[in-house]
Amino acid sequence: MNKHFLLLFAALLLCRLPAIAQDQYAAGHVYLPGGDTLAGSISSQMTARYVKFKTAGEQVTEYLPSQLTGFDRNGVVYVTREVPTDPFGVKTIEPLFMQLLAGGKVNLYAFLERNNETFYYAEKEGKMIKLEGGKKLTTVNKQAYYTKDKTYQVFLEQLFSDCSKPNLHLCEYTRKDLTNAVLTYNRCADAPTARAMHKKEKMRLHPGIRAGVNAYAEDNYGVQYSRSMGIFLNMPLGRANRVLSGQVELNFNQYRVASEQFRLRYNYVDFTPLVKATYPKGWVRPFVAAGFGFALGKLRGVSLTNRQSVELKVSESKLIAETGLQVPLGRRYAYVAARYENFVNMPEVKTRSFNFSLGFAL
Repeated sequence: MNKHFLLLFAALLLCRLPAIAQDQYAAGHVYLPGGDTLAGSISSQMTARYVKFKTAGEQVTEYLPSQLTGFDRNGVVYVTREVPTDPFGVKTIEPLFMQLLAGGKVNLYAFLERNNETFYYAEKEGKMIKLEGGKKLTTVNKQAYYTKDKTYQVFLEQLFSDCSKPNLHLCEYTRKDLTNAVLTYNRCADAPTARAMHKKEKMRLHPGIRAGVNAYAEDNYGVQYSRSMGIFLNMPLGRANRVLSGQVELNFNQYRVASEQFRLRYNYVDFTPLVKATYPKGWVRPFVAAGFGFALGKLRGVSLTNRQSVELKVSESKLIAETGLQVPLGRRYAYVAARYENFVNMPEVKTRSFNFSLGFAL
C-alpha cells in the first residue's frame, strides 16, 4: 500500500480527535417550571442528571432536573420526577430526567444510572412505583446462581386491577414488553389518553473502507511487508447499537516471501465474515473480532539463480482474530486494528501473518 496514503489517513484521523470530546446535539425543547418552552439543540445524555441546551446563537446552558419540568430531544421525551436512588451506596431522593416510554392513566418511565443499569418506574395518580425485576442472585447450599425476578409483574397486576389485565406472565423485564403492557392497560382504561412515546431504534448499517499493510513470513525467512485494502459492511446483531455486530469484508491482500534464491508473491481476493464486540461507551472504544476468510488468487515465483518464473492459481482458508480501537465520529466511526491470520490449510509451512489497518465507516 502507498505509504503516503497511510500517513495522510492517520493525520486526518488525528485531526478529528479533538472533535470527539464535543457534545452531540440534536433538535429539541426544554420546558421551564413557569410553563415557557425554549427551542434549540440538546446534547446527548450520558446520565439522567443534566442536559445541555444550545440556542441558535450557540450559547450553551446546562440544566439540572430541578430547573426544568422536562425536555425533548429528537422526538424522545424526558420528564423530571423525584425517586429514591442509590448511586454511590448512599440512599437519597433526587430529581431525575426520566424517559417517558408510555403515557396515559399509567405512565411508564426509564432512566439510565451512572453504572449503565436501566431502571423502570410506573406512575399512577401521582404515585411513583419502581418496577423491580431482571436477574436476582440467589444462594442455595453455598452455591450462587441467578434466577429471574418477576416482582414487577405483581406491581403491574395491582396497577391494572381496574381493567382487564394483559398476559403479564408473558411480560419480560424488557423495555419493549413493559411498554406494551402499559399501553394495553391504558387503551383499556382510558383509550383517548393512551400514547406510545418510545421511539423504536432503527438498525443502522455501516459500509466502509479499510487499508493497511500485511507483515508476512514463511518458515525461517524474514518478514516482508505488502499492501492490503478492501471494503466492508458492519451490521448490528439483534437490536441496534448493541455491543455485538457482524461484519463482512471483501479484501485484496498481498503477501511476499524473499530469500537469496527466490521471490514469492501471493495476490489474493478474500471474503471475510467476522463477529465483532465493541465497548459501547467512550470517546475511544476498544473492540475485538473473530472470524474466518476464504481467499482465491495467484502465486507468482521467481528464481534469482536462473531467472525462471512460475505462476499458479491458489486458494487458502484462514482463521482470523483482531483487536483495535474505534473512534465515533457522529453516526460514522474510524478505527485502527491489528489482525492475526492463521492459514489452516498450510500445516507443512510455518507462517506468521499480521495485518495492521485503518478503517472508516459511513
